[in-house]
Formats: sequence, C-alpha cells, structure tokens
Amino acid sequence: MRWWALALALSGGPVAAQMMDGHGPDAWAVTGVAADDRLNLRAGPGTQYAQLGSLGPDARGIEMMVCVPTLNFEQFQTLEAEGHVFQPRWCLVRLEGESGWARARYLREDG
Repeated sequence: MRWWALALALSGGPVAAQMMDGHGPDAWAVTGVAADDRLNLRAGPGTQYAQLGSLGPDARGIEMMVCVPTLNFEQFQTLEAEGHVFQPRWCLVRLEGESGWARARYLREDG
C-alpha cells in the first residue's frame, strides 16, 4: 500500500476527507511558485519529510485529498483572521501519478 493511501485510510477515507475539508473545489492549481521553480511534494506534512516529487509552477487539475490542520478552508481563514496561530497548513495532493504533501499557501482553487 502506498504511504498516501495509508494516510487516507487512517483519516477515515474519502468521505472523511470531504467532510474535513468541506465540499470545496474539485480541482486546485499551483500558485506563487516562480516560473523556474517547482512545488515540492513531501512524504509528510512538513519540510522535515523527504521530497517524493514536485509539481510545475503552472500545474492545474490537482486533486486535494485532505489538509492539516483538519479545518475547512473557511474555518482556517476565519480563525487565522481572529489571531489564532497555526503551524503551516499542508495538503495531501495528487496529479497524474505524482502525490505527496504540499504547502497549502501554494495552492489555489482551479477555476
């Protein structure tokens, strides 16, 4: 079993992932990454984890499985605006065979 499948299974599966992140966009895109750089995908939610792969600065159609902390995006923004401090938000993502944890600040709704 791949590590991300195990992580998804431990999180309660796809239904739990949808409930944790709300019923947000079906697809995400990379944002804020320089044209000559890439968004790293890691084995866990943090820079201390090994890099598994990367996505280009113009990657689109990214599937988001779950994010930590496990608040939906609206809840996270509201609490952050109220002054709550969180560790950086990381999301487990997948695109065309590449999967791993990416910093949420580099992801936006793909519209």
